Amino acid sequence: LFGSETWNMTPTIRRGLDGFHVRATRQMTGMMPTKGSDGIWSYPATEEVLEKAGLYTVDNYVTVRQNTILKFISERPIYELWRGAKRQRGTGVRQYWWEQS
Repeated sequence: LFGSETWNMTPTIRRGLDGFHVRATRQMTGMMPTKGSDGIWSYPATEEVLEKAGLYTVDNYVTVRQNTILKFISERPIYELWRGAKRQRGTGVRQYWWEQS
């Protein structure tokens, strides 16, 4: 997840990353979905798969990286100058990762 501390994670992107992470973890642990005799697929619980592999959710990894860089940035003097500055006319409004819910 190199560089994820600067990503603007939309719910769609987060779901895609989570899905990949769980599929890859299932491969690593051998806990693959099985198809029953009635044709219905049975998936192992995500929590069990991650626990067996000793991994956390993608959201956890991204949050830790974002909090690490946020702490570094917030302790720099230029941060206070930025917080007090007014947006200049003509500049676009952007949503930054720390403004996400």
